[in-house]
Amino acid sequence: MTETIAEVAIETELDQELLEEAQRHLNGATPEEALSAAVRGYLPKEKLDAALRHFVEDWRERRGRAFDRLQDLADEGVFDFSAIDEVDE
Repeated sequence: MTETIAEVAIETELDQELLEEAQRHLNGATPEEALSAAVRGYLPKEKLDAALRHFVEDWRERRGRAFDRLQDLADEGVFDFSAIDEVDE
């Protein structure tokens, strides 16, 4: 899952004309360099921290729901754990 900043920019539908203009102002910088300069120069640390916090909390919540669902399925007897015992023999 290694995406470049440019790939993320395209996927999130950033304004491509604006990105290209920023690249020109940075003497032909790559999309990654232009976005990196924008983040470093214009996004306060608090906003970056908030975005990271939101991402991490969302990820934890989704994983927690998935675990709860797996636990429910196990409690309902959906999984055949006898196969594990056979492997141990």
